Amino acid sequence: VYGTILCLYESEEEVELVSNIHLDKVLGVCQTSSFAEPNCFQIDTVDLVSFFRCSTEGERNRWVEGLLCTISEMSGGAIGDDLFEFLGRMKEPEGDLMMRNGDSNHWRRLFFKLKSPILLAFKSVTSTQPVETFDLGDVTAIRPVLDGETNMSWLDPLFCFRIRMADERIVYFSAQSDEEKKTW
Repeated sequence: VYGTILCLYESEEEVELVSNIHLDKVLGVCQTSSFAEPNCFQIDTVDLVSFFRCSTEGERNRWVEGLLCTISEMSGGAIGDDLFEFLGRMKEPEGDLMMRNGDSNHWRRLFFKLKSPILLAFKSVTSTQPVETFDLGDVTAIRPVLDGETNMSWLDPLFCFRIRMADERIVYFSAQSDEEKKTW
């Protein structure tokens, strides 16, 4: 890591830069990758998702912890120990979102309420029984949806985001505006 850039080389001996990741664009660092291989982690940025394989679990944990600490310092502590205090000051949002489970092509409009740490989904604003619940403690990654990832031309990917749960399930959401997406 040089400043706010993670420089990637083929090996420790190499001097030619293969690629780099701007840490100020990181949306998330996950201890497991989409490939579910041991000792892997991934870095999600605005532009791409990068996958890394380490020799040992300890090495992976050191990389993930080091990256999270660096990003936390860059963001003024929004990640890490102060996260729960920061979240506690936030108003818990509620409102309509479109939602789709990763293994389905069916989108549905639901009314959501965040009652931290649980996200509740209802058929409508007047419903009293949730149709789905998400324990946010089980979320391993959250990031914007990439262009073409939703397979729905009528959805603006700029307003979409997705979460990955500990069981590797992916859930897509679409808001009505960029401001609404940022609120969620």
